[in-house]
Amino acid sequence: MRAELLLREFERVSEAPSAVRDIRPFIVELAVKGALTGSAPEALGPDPVSLARIHLGMEALVSTRPRYRWAIAGSAPSPDDAPRGWLATLLANTGLYVNGLAFKPSDWAKTGRPIIRIQNLSGMSSDYNFTEGDFSEDNLADPGDLLVSWSATLDTFIWNGPQGVVNQHIFKVVPNPEAVTREFLYWLLRHEVRQLAQSQHAHGLAMMHINRGPFLSHAVLLPPLSEQRQIVAKMDELMALCDQLEAAQADCESRRDALRAVSLHRLAVPDQDGDKAAHVRFFLNTSPRLITKPKHLAEVRRSILDIAVAGGLIPQDREDVPVSELLGGRALAGYSGTWDLPGGWSWTTLSRLGRVLGGGTPSKSRPEYWNGPIPWVTPKDMKRDRIGDAIDHISEAAVSGSAVKRIPPGSLLMVVRGMILAHSFPTALTTAEVTINQDMKALVPFDDRLQDILLLLTKGMRDVILGMVERSTHGTGRLATADLFELPIPLPPLGEQRRIVAKMDELMALCDKLETALASEQSARARALEALIHDALDGAR
Repeated sequence: MRAELLLREFERVSEAPSAVRDIRPFIVELAVKGALTGSAPEALGPDPVSLARIHLGMEALVSTRPRYRWAIAGSAPSPDDAPRGWLATLLANTGLYVNGLAFKPSDWAKTGRPIIRIQNLSGMSSDYNFTEGDFSEDNLADPGDLLVSWSATLDTFIWNGPQGVVNQHIFKVVPNPEAVTREFLYWLLRHEVRQLAQSQHAHGLAMMHINRGPFLSHAVLLPPLSEQRQIVAKMDELMALCDQLEAAQADCESRRDALRAVSLHRLAVPDQDGDKAAHVRFFLNTSPRLITKPKHLAEVRRSILDIAVAGGLIPQDREDVPVSELLGGRALAGYSGTWDLPGGWSWTTLSRLGRVLGGGTPSKSRPEYWNGPIPWVTPKDMKRDRIGDAIDHISEAAVSGSAVKRIPPGSLLMVVRGMILAHSFPTALTTAEVTINQDMKALVPFDDRLQDILLLLTKGMRDVILGMVERSTHGTGRLATADLFELPIPLPPLGEQRRIVAKMDELMALCDKLETALASEQSARARALEALIHDALDGAR
């Protein structure tokens, strides 16, 4: 069986995204195709499923339910690759599928039985609505009952909550004991509902659902009852193995995350012995094992910025002219700072490094204001480090007739108001003359040589700046101008600035390459897993 190849190769592909989650439905498909047991029918006992047995079982189920209509559906065409001793039939013959009841909000109560809704099955919500009154046993679900959600979340569940009343869009399944065991029917339904969900029988634009007719007339294969029990035992064993694999992967990932966090922290904040080189060597030696997903590189980028802002990215050069000579009175005299700066560095503020400009919005009632060539930058444009154009444009008349100001090239743009300040502080340098809206500020440096380092420093101090954001009740963030532009920032000598920016460009380019390589590797693992699964299924047919 080609499934053995998948098991042998699983270690190679297990790092693929959701590898174990993808293996589970594969195991279920092997089960319902008869590829898990492989026993000869004559060795499985005298209990093959037949139409006669199905009829007896269904007649017994409906004899006490006069309102439930059922007519024996007959046999479905048997596929050429059906295992010996298996019967092709329809889902209608595997049991009763009783639809739940429709409840209006006016039917809800504070006490009584819980109403079992789809979100209670899927785990999206553990909250119940309740109802009082007497209900048919077929409309009640007890722990262990099979429930099929045929709308929105298309899946099969074993109910493990309290006794409750089944809501609409859910079938309660009463198995036909002459056709299926309850445990085998659970796995069979999980597979067949998945197949129906991917077929033309599942439809709906806003909410996917399966109609009752196509559902009940869906063809399935039923093994002898003794083989069903063997299949379920094997399924339990394999699913328990999947649980162990997922737990082991989660534990491994947790340990890897912890080690990566410690390693990155030591890069930015060395131990008291100050042996930064040792920490760098450790990180470089272990990074192939620590950085296994593209998202891990976000942490690496963050740490590189932290190191750059603290002056630890490159060695200092004693020949560099201290930045205090450039700043003059713009340096923060007497300020000791929150950490010790390398030689030649000085503390200053954004307000001391240039001219602050605000923005505005020209009147929307003046069409002539919105047909010009001048870029009007808003937070939605702040998705890159260099900006020379914008989604919206305004005219010369808009500039002269409103509070909008021209922002020259080489200015630092910053978002100071908006929902995005909940997690990000977008900054960018202008490469052309632009205008900005009132949710932004611009800093025009007094010295053009400061442009690149200002962009780097504001990105590196993102967490500090986000800590100053004032939040409204509806979630909009705001940075007070005084707080932002009077925040002390560290500034290196001009020579070191150039070397830091060059090193940052080099390291970020390397991160880009790593990100592409990791994404490609993950994609390759996912494709390998998919190919192995398809190959195994081909061998099981």
